[in-house]
Amino acid sequence: MKKEKQGKSTVDEKNTIKGRNGGTLKKVNKGDPSPNPNGRPKGSKNRSTIFKKWMELSSVGKNPITGQEEDMTIEDRMVLKIIGRVLVDGNVHAFKESMDNLYGTKKEYIDHTSLGEKITIPIIDIPRDMNMDEWKTYIKSDPTKGK
Repeated sequence: MKKEKQGKSTVDEKNTIKGRNGGTLKKVNKGDPSPNPNGRPKGSKNRSTIFKKWMELSSVGKNPITGQEEDMTIEDRMVLKIIGRVLVDGNVHAFKESMDNLYGTKKEYIDHTSLGEKITIPIIDIPRDMNMDEWKTYIKSDPTKGK
């Protein structure tokens, strides 16, 4: 296990990974001390909180749909821009994004079992007081009961 001196710290080649930008990353093994012992500082803001703050800023601007001057938030301007792309440019991607925001992303169903053919599931009415052996005899006496 070779150790190199880089600046003031010692790098252990066995526990390092080459980084994307030419640097080295140290592997953190179970039981090692935390590389960030204090964690995230209290009161620091989440990225989405900061983003929402900026999205709520407003100013007066021309509404591209009505053509009138209005007090609009940045979020309003972004939504109107997307609507404009759909109406003016016929942008299909913008239309899909708009519909997903309005109505939620469409669920896609994949048939894993029937190869597209309809599956009929038999409804079996089992009298509650029968045990398994009595039920098997009951079905054998009239096979249509189990279908």
